[in-house]
Amino acid sequence: MTALGERAGSTLAAPRRARWRTTRRGWYGFTSARAANALLGAIMIAGLAGILIPQFGTSTLADPVLYALALQRSADKYGPVMAPILERLDMYRIFTSVWWAALVGLFSVSLVGNTLSRAGRILRDIRRPPIRRARAFFRSSVPARTGPLEGVDGSVLPTMLRASGYRVTTESIDGVTHLLAEQNRWSPLASLVSHGALLLFVIGMGVVTPRFGYEAAIKVPVGEGRPTGFPDDPRTVLVQNEAFVAQFDRAGIPVEYRTTLAVYRRGEQIARKEVTVNDPLAVDGWSIHENFFGPAVEIVVRDATGLTLYSGAVVLDGNLGGRPEGLVKLPGRDVSLELLLGKGPGNVAELTVIGVRPSPRPDAAPVIAFGAVLQTGEGYRVPDPALAIEFLRPSSYIGLIVKRDPGQGFIWAGAILLVAGVGVSLLRPRRRIWARYNSTTVRLAVVGGDPFAEAECARLVARLPVVGREVSRPVPPATPAPSR
Repeated sequence: MTALGERAGSTLAAPRRARWRTTRRGWYGFTSARAANALLGAIMIAGLAGILIPQFGTSTLADPVLYALALQRSADKYGPVMAPILERLDMYRIFTSVWWAALVGLFSVSLVGNTLSRAGRILRDIRRPPIRRARAFFRSSVPARTGPLEGVDGSVLPTMLRASGYRVTTESIDGVTHLLAEQNRWSPLASLVSHGALLLFVIGMGVVTPRFGYEAAIKVPVGEGRPTGFPDDPRTVLVQNEAFVAQFDRAGIPVEYRTTLAVYRRGEQIARKEVTVNDPLAVDGWSIHENFFGPAVEIVVRDATGLTLYSGAVVLDGNLGGRPEGLVKLPGRDVSLELLLGKGPGNVAELTVIGVRPSPRPDAAPVIAFGAVLQTGEGYRVPDPALAIEFLRPSSYIGLIVKRDPGQGFIWAGAILLVAGVGVSLLRPRRRIWARYNSTTVRLAVVGGDPFAEAECARLVARLPVVGREVSRPVPPATPAPSR
């Protein structure tokens, strides 16, 4: 029974060992540099697709109405067949899709596994570097290695190398001395730091910012304010456009524009600054960039009883017949106001007001209820519906890009680590010199990158003292005499 039990146990253990070997080989393959590079390439290709295909913004993804409008615009751009396919593949929201998160997660695990395996090898090499090298290691066919140099004294090498700033370790066996001299012993760890920087970049830009960040474009008329985010978001702040100044060249092209912004949270001002395109306002986790500007008009609309239905600026961010266009939906009325800004006689601002009603038939065009042309300070009374419209003055608005980027800390930390890792690797590379010598023969091998290795090897050979007879050294090629 004992023999049968042992045979049964070994029979059951064999499949487990085979599965373990297969799992281990799969893990080594997944954490290899080749797999990590392949996953990084896939991330770069997906990121390029996210640049080429316009991505839906945070507010669009959160609002079903805006999302439906964005899908309609995509259908007009890509066609009724391609647009639904792109939507199913989450190509309009690549950086917040499940497959993008899975891709970044797989790359992160592969990179961490590769870094840990490299760290073990690097630490072993740093803590217990090999001192003894076989004779074949010093073969002269390899650059910066000498082969056997006969008739020279290698005993001066430890003193010579310590004077040059090397850390020297020697070991003597059977009359042969083995030597290892090192500079910047810990520099290989810089490659692990660079791996960490890459991981922070991918996590910050690929996961934290898309998942938990917010970005939107808001248009703020002069003298008014707009919220940066959703009203129920406690991190939302109000941005007030206090003043706007633009300078133009003779061709009418803007050369500079400045906006004085004030930021409020719960009615209390928390920041105020004059911003430009290259000088944004950063406050309370928000970054507010000046991006574009355009015209606006200030109007007042009242009903027959004098009740104000609308008072303030209207952003004219459309274009109709070459004129700036804006739209106002009046509360409690079936009439919308279409506003067109132009120039009248004497270059005076002139506002065309068109009242538009929806058609009784869904497939028909809207119905024009009334129309009027007003100059600054003029008003117009509409009998049906009973409205009074006053054009106060032309104005302007500023387009701001507001961002909340919680992944910024990851990116800054990654940038610092990357500069540190690359700087150490380039400025303080690890340099090692192996030597194997006895009373009459010396072998040298210098490792540390070209052109240092070959120059250092030549310097050491030239300084070795001769014992008894002339040293066997490589003879430089003769320089041909100039022809006459």
